[in-house]
Amino acid sequence: MSNGVATITAQKSGNSWTGGILSTDTTKEFQYGFVEVRAKLPKGQGFWPAIWLYGGSSADELDVMEFLGGDVSTVYQSYHFDPGGQQQASPKSSNWTDGYHLFQMKWEPGRLTYYIDNVQTASWTTSIPARPMGWRPEWFDACACYL
Repeated sequence: MSNGVATITAQKSGNSWTGGILSTDTTKEFQYGFVEVRAKLPKGQGFWPAIWLYGGSSADELDVMEFLGGDVSTVYQSYHFDPGGQQQASPKSSNWTDGYHLFQMKWEPGRLTYYIDNVQTASWTTSIPARPMGWRPEWFDACACYL
């Protein structure tokens, strides 16, 4: 952590790569609210940073942001719910890795709304999870963020 920025760097070691994770796993759960993460995404095949909340043993999962570094033009914002359902938005940009972006989610009873840089990207009102979820910004690869 330096100047308010948490940086996780992927490094090659022989034929393998190591990365990292920033997690509150079992230390923070909440039900409803607004989540905002300022992040700079990595570019390159194999990078897969994600910011998500999950419902423990259920299939409920709220993906504030998921990104596949091999495609710099698409970010995924989705939610998964029992039994096996999913809704997903795929906001486009010429290059999501060019700078920092705000990835945001507003979770209310019966409504889930996603934003990037304060612009709404999706909103749903069906099968919205209603149980408390754990906060897990998973940074599998090189990424810098403000929490």
